[in-house]
Amino acid sequence: MANANVFTQSILHILKHMPTAELIRNANENDLQKIFDELKFAHKSNITPQKLISLAKSSIGISSDIWATVIKENVEMLIFLNSRLNNITKEFIDRIKSSKKDDMEIITSIKGINDITAAHFLAEIKGINRFANRGKLAAYAGIDPAIKQSGSMYSNGRISKKGSKSLRRILYLMASGVMKFNEYFRAYYLKKKEEGMPHRKAMIALCNKLVRVLYAMLTKKEVFHMPGLS
Repeated sequence: MANANVFTQSILHILKHMPTAELIRNANENDLQKIFDELKFAHKSNITPQKLISLAKSSIGISSDIWATVIKENVEMLIFLNSRLNNITKEFIDRIKSSKKDDMEIITSIKGINDITAAHFLAEIKGINRFANRGKLAAYAGIDPAIKQSGSMYSNGRISKKGSKSLRRILYLMASGVMKFNEYFRAYYLKKKEEGMPHRKAMIALCNKLVRVLYAMLTKKEVFHMPGLS
């Protein structure tokens, strides 16, 4: 539990019913199991009723009726806000799908890129035709190499970071997804690692590779096909 994300739906659901360590510590395992059973994804969690009770017994958290009420009210507010955020995200994706249906299908044809990151990418660039070439798109994202006034590249391989911070963040999320779930992009990442790049620089190289692929796909209106490694 020390490394658990307390803002996940499952943890918030548990805290809504059992907001303090004392309540969990004194709870019946069957009662806790009923709370777990209400979560359709509970089987994916590493936390069991038995483990939760065991952790609660070693907790030094403050217990009081007032504190329990405060936690419960805050948890209920977080659940509500999460629900609103999910609804807003869905509306946003639906709008992008409606206005840029073909582009969404092209981008999400790359395994590892989901609707959320694809929609944010399209919203950030506002249209691929704004960029004369893939280098312009990379520069807009701020992932192009930083250049000294003399015209030579920085020896440490820095990126300019002059472009859109939001787009740079989205590209990094997209790169993380394709690195994990797409054989072609993962092979490219591993190739850069074998060349001696640390993880961060290999990911930036992957972001640039992804920009090149996305630019070609969107300008040619083609879905992704597994190419040879280059």
